[in-house]
Amino acid sequence: MKVENVIELLGDKIFTVTFVKKDGTVRVLNGKRGVKKHLRGGELGYDPIEKGLIPVFDLKSEGYRMVNSQTVTEIKSEKQVYRFEEGELLENW
Repeated sequence: MKVENVIELLGDKIFTVTFVKKDGTVRVLNGKRGVKKHLRGGELGYDPIEKGLIPVFDLKSEGYRMVNSQTVTEIKSEKQVYRFEEGELLENW
């Protein structure tokens, strides 16, 4: 199972995702999918899914972030922990 599939299964639930940013630092983000409240109009000039990116609303900074599915190491939601390596599910606790 891939990162995209797990996030899709979570739907609109709040989750914590740990991933490695472009600069090599590890980031932990509390987020949610499907948030439309803060949209300002306009469209992206690209399809993030084709580039392996997942749009997530960051609940702490109240902004949208793109998470690279290939660098996600862990997703936590409702006492479930999903661990990944290179975008593929390793284990589920």
